[in-house]
Amino acid sequence: MQRLEEADITLIERRDGLIREYRFGGRLFMVEVIPRYGRPYYLLDTTGDGMLDTRRPGLGPDFVPPQWILFTW
Repeated sequence: MQRLEEADITLIERRDGLIREYRFGGRLFMVEVIPRYGRPYYLLDTTGDGMLDTRRPGLGPDFVPPQWILFTW
């Protein structure tokens, strides 16, 4: 099981806030948006199709990053 602390994180600083991109194996699975004004929120790829399809206002202590089967034989 992968933990959020093990993800590769890319920080993007902008005038209007900060964006953190979280990746496992080069694959983007979550973006944290921290606007200069307003509340932070998260965009998640919950289906593994590369689309950030879920928006959440926060992550609970039991949050587990989405995991997908990449190959099976």
